Amino acid sequence: MLLQFRMYTDEDDLFLRDFRVPGKWTLLEFHQFLCDELQYTPDPTAAFFPADDAWEWGEEITLEENNLEAMTRIGLLAHDHSHLIYRFDRDNDRFMYLEVTGMDAGDGQAEMLFSNGEAPRQFNSGEGSAFDEAMNEFDDFEGDDNYDDE
Repeated sequence: MLLQFRMYTDEDDLFLRDFRVPGKWTLLEFHQFLCDELQYTPDPTAAFFPADDAWEWGEEITLEENNLEAMTRIGLLAHDHSHLIYRFDRDNDRFMYLEVTGMDAGDGQAEMLFSNGEAPRQFNSGEGSAFDEAMNEFDDFEGDDNYDDE
């Protein structure tokens, strides 16, 4: 069984990915695929949240050591939800949203079906934040620091 996913984020309306992956993959294998496709450094604080059609979040499944066994045991077909929320940056509370858009019988390799826009930049500890990046566009603003009305 192959699962087709659509991935998007609330940070950039132009970012969109469609891909097909084996349904027998574990969440850890899926995480590794996403890191490769998005050119992210694998982050041990990354996590998945199963979600229902109304995007109600389920229990967090993390990559951290205390939960690594669950990540290697739980397959993509193991939950009853057609949505996954992928937290790729815990420090800045940033997410990707994944929907199952189709299923194909048979086996096959993972593949990117469609790619649009740049993936949101990944930040590492001490390297800045999404807030800092958003505020950079205001750095060139030369306001009047004199508050006198005269």
